[in-house]
Amino acid sequence: MDVLDSRILALLSKNSRQPNSAIAAALGVSEGTVRSRIRNLVEEKRIRRFTIETGTYGFRAVILVKTDPSKRTEDVLHSLVLMEGVRTAYEVSGKWDAVLIAYCKDAEVFNDLIEAVRTKKGVLETESLVVLKAH
Repeated sequence: MDVLDSRILALLSKNSRQPNSAIAAALGVSEGTVRSRIRNLVEEKRIRRFTIETGTYGFRAVILVKTDPSKRTEDVLHSLVLMEGVRTAYEVSGKWDAVLIAYCKDAEVFNDLIEAVRTKKGVLETESLVVLKAH
């Protein structure tokens, strides 16, 4: 991956629906170059999926999770990522074993999600951070 690939990824992360021609114009390269680069990024699994983020969620949050060391973190995450409201699950290093990105309709639904995560087999501890503003 080079600088051009990084710049393409940065533009796609802001708006994954923008046409290749708009990306090409912004970067001063041909549309074919952008198309080829995106295809290669997908084949190399540097782009795993194109997704949307809607504005219909009242609560966005980060949930930090500590897992039971006798359980495989990957197995615990597989069950957590399937929960309603959990958008993404990351296995991380440091004090916490995992980070969940959650989108919920309102505080009540978010509270229900937190309770469900806390009681999931293999979860020892959680800490929730409500997103106040996205930039």
